[in-house]
Amino acid sequence: MSRRPGSCAGSRLPPNRKPTRRMRGQALRFDGGAGACAPVEVAEEVPVNLVYATLPHAVMMATPADLEDFAYGFSLTEGVVAAAGEIRGVAVREAARGIVLEIDLVPAALRRHMARRRAMAGRTGCGLCGI
Repeated sequence: MSRRPGSCAGSRLPPNRKPTRRMRGQALRFDGGAGACAPVEVAEEVPVNLVYATLPHAVMMATPADLEDFAYGFSLTEGVVAAAGEIRGVAVREAARGIVLEIDLVPAALRRHMARRRAMAGRTGCGLCGI
């Protein structure tokens, strides 16, 4: 099998790889003008679907570590909740193409959230929706 110039053999991940915090691969490194393949470790990201009351809200790319903290931080910074105590719990579930965070809100926070008009611009592309 021939390689394209500037590519490393074995640099593609196997399909359906389970999420981890980091992955190993090969990268083409340039040092002083000469390129050579070298092993590297990079942070792995997967699509994470944030769901409130069974309704999907956003899909973000994230490293699959500390996902409960990610759910709390996202909910607070996006104004879904006013305080961490308005989140009753977070269930982390693996899905076929990523991870689902099912975020359970107290009734008052859920009512406020459902009444809000969603106008959130995507700050990153996940690769699933084509954006």
